Amino acid sequence: MNWKHWPYWIKGGIIAGGITALFSIAYYGCVHTSIYAASSGYACLPFIETSPLYPFVSFFDRAYPELSDALSLLIITLCSVVTWSIVGVFFGFLYGKIKNRKSA
Repeated sequence: MNWKHWPYWIKGGIIAGGITALFSIAYYGCVHTSIYAASSGYACLPFIETSPLYPFVSFFDRAYPELSDALSLLIITLCSVVTWSIVGVFFGFLYGKIKNRKSA
């Protein structure tokens, strides 16, 4: 099935989940390099605060400080991708309803 024929709610979920997955990869690279780098890692702070992962990162850092970095990153990635995919599905559904009403 072609991408053009997919429902808008599926497109929205895939786009939002994909963007969040890319942010999580970049976040992992930022955290991974700050752990092994000689610097303190504060160069990544503006990226982390503006990413869609920030609510989950701040929650898990405060709520579960005993988790390992890899497990914490996996949980943050899964929670954020699922949450932002649901948000994308919702906005895609609304967009599809508005667009179909105008075209009919």
